[in-house]
This record gives sequence, C-alpha cells and structure tokens, in this order.
Amino acid sequence: MKEQDIKNFISQEVQRQVSASSLYSPTVTNQKSSMFQSGNPTMNVHTHDGVNSPRITSGNIIPSAAVFGFVTFDENKTYTLNFAATNPTRLDLNGFAFNGSDNSCALIVGVAFLSKAMSFQPYTSAAVREGGTPWPIRGILGQCCSSLYVNQTTGGTGGTAEIPFPHVDENYIVNAYSTGGSHVATAQAVNFTGTSVDIVVTNLPSGWSLKTNFIIT
Repeated sequence: MKEQDIKNFISQEVQRQVSASSLYSPTVTNQKSSMFQSGNPTMNVHTHDGVNSPRITSGNIIPSAAVFGFVTFDENKTYTLNFAATNPTRLDLNGFAFNGSDNSCALIVGVAFLSKAMSFQPYTSAAVREGGTPWPIRGILGQCCSSLYVNQTTGGTGGTAEIPFPHVDENYIVNAYSTGGSHVATAQAVNFTGTSVDIVVTNLPSGWSLKTNFIIT
C-alpha cells in the first residue's frame, strides 16, 4: 500500500468515526447552535456530590499562617507546643545556649519534620541515597540541627580563648558540644499529634540556659 493510500484511508476512517458519533452528529450540533443563539441555552446542573466534582476540605488547603513564639528551656523537662495551624509540616528552632559563669555560648539552629520523612544515607563521597526506616520512629520525628560553640574568656582576663567548635547532628533538634567534647544542650522533638508537638530537653548542664525562637509552618 502506497503512503498516499494509507493517508487517505486514515482520513476516511476518522471522518467515518466522527460522523458515527452522536456528539458530532448534525442533529446534536444544530441543537446546540440553536440553544446558544436563542440567548437562553439549556445547561446541565452542576452538583458538588464528591464524585462528579471532588470535595475540598480544610485538610487539603495549604496553611496561610504560621505559629511562632519564644521558649526558655530547663533540663529534663518536656515542653508541649499547642497550635491550631492547618496541615503543619515543620518545626524550626533558632536560638542559643549560654553559660553565665564563663560567658561561653552555642548558637543553635534545628528543624523537625511534622510528617513522614526518609533519611538519606552516605553512598559515595559525593552522593547520598534514600534508606532506613520512615520517620517518625516510636514517636521521634525526623529532625536535625547545627550548632557553633564559642568561648572567648577561658582562663579569665588575658586567658586563652577556646577554638570555636561547630557540630551537626541527625535525630536531635538541639545538640551542641563544647570544644572539649562536653554536652552543652540536647533536645528532641517527639509525639506530633496534629495539633501539638513535644520538645524533650534531656541534657542542659548546671549553669547553662537554653533560649530559642520556634516557628511552626
């Protein structure tokens, strides 16, 4: 069969199927044209029945407002943040731990995911891969943090300052260390219910205070 014969055959078949369809039949086309030309066309009633038109609930709507505040933490205490935001997805903390006895401090930034999350594991020196068990695990949310410990007055006046110590950590929203390796502050975000989340402070040595802003979005 020649190429032109194939094109002619396809064209004829398309025309035949269009003519056979009631949607494009002359009768239906003429009726629609007549209705619209009359200025009062008949329209099918549109109903929101959840089938022909999907229902949209508050849970499908992206939150339009964030929740934020300030917290001063103590050791071995649980702080519950209650909120009414719709579909919150993450909790951000930023603040510092401070020791008034020697003016040392640690700047802290942390985030916890208020939804399911997968951790990424090292794959090569230049790549990571998805792996592990989906978070939350036993109520512990997927979370991570960064901190920078600074002490400029070690040894008093004229003393030698410690070298600043940066640290990053998975599984904690707060976890800071001193240059010597001592814990400065540790906290975890757990037990997200949809309208509240707990922050459990498991380590804050004597003399240290932990103050942070939080934002829930």
